[in-house]
Amino acid sequence: MIYPRRVRAQVHLQAADRGGSAAQLIRGDDGNNYYAKFKENPQGKRVLVNELVAGGLALQLGVTCAEGVLFDVNAAFLSAATGLANFSGGPISVGTHWAARDLGQTYVSPPADLLSKVSNKDDLASVIVFDALTQNTDRDNAGNYLLIDDSKELRFFAIDHGSCFGSPHWDEDIRERIGSWEPNIIPEVANLIAGSEPFSKSIRKAEAITRGIIDQLLEVIPAEWDVTSGERAALADYIDGQKTCLGSLLEKERGRFPLWKRRR
Repeated sequence: MIYPRRVRAQVHLQAADRGGSAAQLIRGDDGNNYYAKFKENPQGKRVLVNELVAGGLALQLGVTCAEGVLFDVNAAFLSAATGLANFSGGPISVGTHWAARDLGQTYVSPPADLLSKVSNKDDLASVIVFDALTQNTDRDNAGNYLLIDDSKELRFFAIDHGSCFGSPHWDEDIRERIGSWEPNIIPEVANLIAGSEPFSKSIRKAEAITRGIIDQLLEVIPAEWDVTSGERAALADYIDGQKTCLGSLLEKERGRFPLWKRRR
């Protein structure tokens, strides 16, 4: 799979019903609908960077999430999209933005008791490892996961990576975050993590992400998103270092997982 694909904005449909980045539902030129985050969103361009980089790491770990794409906006689209004329972050520019594919029938802010009914419970450990790797600070917000009603089955999807890497405002000091994590684990998800080594498979996947893979991922960041070469290097160093700390970070949080059994 090529990551990320590039899609062109075609028709503005409506604003998203929540979220600090003022995402907009837009039809792409491939016929699919996407929730777009513009460079001019109120939280800043670093949100787009976080979405791209964390989304690529999620693919490496096998986390179930919506496909993210580079989203191209041209003058013709902006001229026709009258609903964006007063965008809260300011005038939207021609260029490359970010978007996540609309997943269709979903439970937004689903009741927590539905989590025990998802068919992909085995994927939940990878979500926790992903959050530890990326220091996602916003998972326990009910708007940052969705339950998808797919062929009469409920599936858990991790969404919204904008607050990864500690915040949407990280800089070269991110290296100082290596080895730290302030978990905000959904309790109902923690209660579904079971076995003596529930995270080992996902940790091995994270540790297998080479520096070359990390560098290739960061090279995709568009220049117009204003990430300096020093910041790219710092983020690469952070990811490369944090992946070696995951086992110890999760062990410190063992008490959050009542069904995580100790090996005999």
